[in-house]
Amino acid sequence: MSQAAIKALDLVDVVAHASSGGIGSTEAAVRCGLDKTTTSRLLNMLADRRWIIRDPASRKYFPGPVLIEAAYATGYSERPPVIVDGLLRSLQANTGETVALYQLAGRVRLCTAGFESRHEVRSTLQTGETRPLDLGAASRTILAFCDAELREQIFAEQTDAAYRRLLVEQVRTAADNGYLSTGSRQGGGSGAVAVPLFNRERTYGAIGVSGPASRFTAERRRACLPELFAAARQISEQLGGAPSTRYAEWERDLTAVS
Repeated sequence: MSQAAIKALDLVDVVAHASSGGIGSTEAAVRCGLDKTTTSRLLNMLADRRWIIRDPASRKYFPGPVLIEAAYATGYSERPPVIVDGLLRSLQANTGETVALYQLAGRVRLCTAGFESRHEVRSTLQTGETRPLDLGAASRTILAFCDAELREQIFAEQTDAAYRRLLVEQVRTAADNGYLSTGSRQGGGSGAVAVPLFNRERTYGAIGVSGPASRFTAERRRACLPELFAAARQISEQLGGAPSTRYAEWERDLTAVS
């Protein structure tokens, strides 16, 4: 193997194992024992090839779509391969509720990032937690856009006919509208809204907001959808997807019925 290839692989390894805050070119150069010029050239090459991505604001590097898709193919991905903290923090601040990002992992959804509401009564968040694909707005949103064979399997496994009808109805609603909003009409329990995320080839997962239904009402859930769509579009684009047109259509439909 050439020395240039070895140096590039060393940089990939450093970026892949950096903290969630990414890594700058100077720190990467130090860790790999490279000069700044070589490091800059190799990082640019890796970014062009989509192995890594660079945040234009912080100028730091993060794992890119190629690395993430490789992790996805093996069934493992520890953290979303994108710069999401700023988007999630903004959603949490503007809605006042708990915001989370979920990844489709086999037959479950995996919580990979998020921020809890600061209210005393709130939806809790646990990174690394998994839930079945039939439970919750985020799960059902993922189910609406995942592989059709998996979706039909999940439907068929539901033994309660009434529950299965509700599940099918909500999944179809998510598929038609690009989001799913759920909550109790009486205000008890929780309210949640979620929209899908896509990578280059498939559904990656979903991003959602949740809180007590008495506070996070249907009106408030609907009000946060424009920002939720915008965040989902940015995340999906960084994942290598090209969903801008799809999100734009959903946003137009949302505006048309407002």
